[in-house]
Amino acid sequence: MATMTKAQAKKKLEKLSPDSHRRDCPVCGDHIYDSDPEDSWEYVKTKGGSEIFIHRFCVKMWGSNLSPKEISKLRRDKA
Repeated sequence: MATMTKAQAKKKLEKLSPDSHRRDCPVCGDHIYDSDPEDSWEYVKTKGGSEIFIHRFCVKMWGSNLSPKEISKLRRDKA
């Protein structure tokens, strides 16, 4: 399986429309911006072909009992 470099993932993110819902983190619901540090988000391509951009902090929180608002607040407080 081929892996994508961070630079390639950044180019994919930049190609998306700035207001695209695909830039929204599926865990906290916050937008991922071009200006966000590259080490603060991850790119995932699923077996089904879906492409997901997700905050690195949110990967750890996925599946927790916290609401998206609570996760978003925790992520911002940590930064």
